Amino acid sequence: MMRLRSVILLLAALVVGCGDEPQPVEIMHSKMGVFVKQADGTLRFDETKVVPLRDKQGYGWVIYLRTNKPSIKYTEQLKLAGASEWGIPDHVQHSISGDKTTITVQREWSGDTSRIASIWSVSAYDPPGPASFTITIEDKVVQKIQFELKQ
Repeated sequence: MMRLRSVILLLAALVVGCGDEPQPVEIMHSKMGVFVKQADGTLRFDETKVVPLRDKQGYGWVIYLRTNKPSIKYTEQLKLAGASEWGIPDHVQHSISGDKTTITVQREWSGDTSRIASIWSVSAYDPPGPASFTITIEDKVVQKIQFELKQ
């Protein structure tokens, strides 16, 4: 009987210990939208797939995740209908396609990993038309978000 109890306790310890392992990242849902500045200076996120083609209009996405990882690495690719002038800080790891229609950015999010998000701003050089974000999370999970820049 003592030996059986020892085996059961060992199995229980192994099962409890498994909870400490980082679980895979699972996408629960995503939202695309625009950011609207409120009178008090705060930003409100309005879900939409149509982004007004106004200089400095904020837009982006939020992806809600299920994971216990302490940080999330992801690659974000933004593709526009035509060439644009990409104004991105030098400290951000990125690449721009030869035809200037697509930018790819490497990112890492630490802290609350129940969601990741990205904010972009319309430029005077951005063309109207269909656009998309492709987000690759932890080199495995892919989420594609399509929208339109419209005048």
